[in-house]
Amino acid sequence: MRKRKGHTRLLSTIIAFLLVFVSIFAGQNLKDIKAAQTANISISSASATVGESVTVTLTISASSEVYATQLYLSYDTNILQYVSGSADTSGAGTLGLVNTDTFTSKSFNFTFKIVGVGISSVSVTGNTRLIDGNEEDMTVSSSKGSVTGKAAANYSSDNTLKSLKISPGVLSPAFSSSTTYYTTSVDADVETLVVNAVANDANATVSVKYANLDMGANETYVVVTAQNGDTKTYTIATTRGDATETESTAEEESQSETEEIVEGEVSIDGTIQLYDANSFVASDAVNLSKAEAKGMVSKVYKWYFYLTLFCLAVVLLAAIIIISIQSVRLSKLGANKDESEEAAESSEMAESSEVDEPSEVDEPSEVDEPSEEDEPSEEIELTEIDKDEK
Repeated sequence: MRKRKGHTRLLSTIIAFLLVFVSIFAGQNLKDIKAAQTANISISSASATVGESVTVTLTISASSEVYATQLYLSYDTNILQYVSGSADTSGAGTLGLVNTDTFTSKSFNFTFKIVGVGISSVSVTGNTRLIDGNEEDMTVSSSKGSVTGKAAANYSSDNTLKSLKISPGVLSPAFSSSTTYYTTSVDADVETLVVNAVANDANATVSVKYANLDMGANETYVVVTAQNGDTKTYTIATTRGDATETESTAEEESQSETEEIVEGEVSIDGTIQLYDANSFVASDAVNLSKAEAKGMVSKVYKWYFYLTLFCLAVVLLAAIIIISIQSVRLSKLGANKDESEEAAESSEMAESSEVDEPSEVDEPSEVDEPSEEDEPSEEIELTEIDKDEK
């Protein structure tokens, strides 16, 4: 009985230890899994005429409670002007918001005034953070909103140029407000094309793109935006350097690219493969956001957690089976030993009884045998008889 109690205590201790270990490990891994909670941010869109106001609503929906919010919104200051709303800070096309309310779903409103014609994207920046109850960053996904600024009915639609000049070089053909494509050539030492463009309407705006020149063919764009938002693009095709220099430069670049490829030779299973060493990167891995990376780590933690629990369960079951088998075996050995001891005691008692019985039978024989002391008495009696006869 004592042995059985000892085995029962040992089995209980092992089970308790394994349960405590599983609880601690499970709690730690559940903490890691909880750190990978997700949240989605959606932003509404709106449109209005220049001078009017619009309200943009930002909504956060999370898979668990959000305990702290650090939010940043970006917008185009040429089209929108922040007026009021949930933002704590504003400036340079960015709104900042800090919120410590606990929620799983919450909306924030921002009011803008339309100051220009066009479409402004409204989106969260990379500094946005949502913290869960475990003080961990949540995995955040978001969708952009947009605000369209429409022109008033009396706005001009004139998006033409009044004049267009370049330096150095000469435009071909000569400038005309209705002609939108021109060509020119400059020397090899010219790195920037200076463009002087004047809009026909004073309310229109003009912008120049790609004025810096590379060797060979280039295209510079002059974009005219009318007061009502209509645009027109004038293109200037510029050749930097003469044809001979251009061909030589192209040949040198081609040779350089070939050398880079040769330097990037690798051998796989005896086959020579070529790749561009400069572009041989895992673009998907480079473009992974911090939130996506944490989501992947969370998945790994989950599978690791489930696998570990399974292994611990197998170990626990094996320990219970082994201890149970050992307990049954020891119980059988104890029972056999008890039977052996009882059989030995019975055998000793039987042998003891067999030894005692002959001793009782032999005692009368010892009494009946004549002793040496009795022999003289018989002789005396015989002598007395003989005397009488005589």
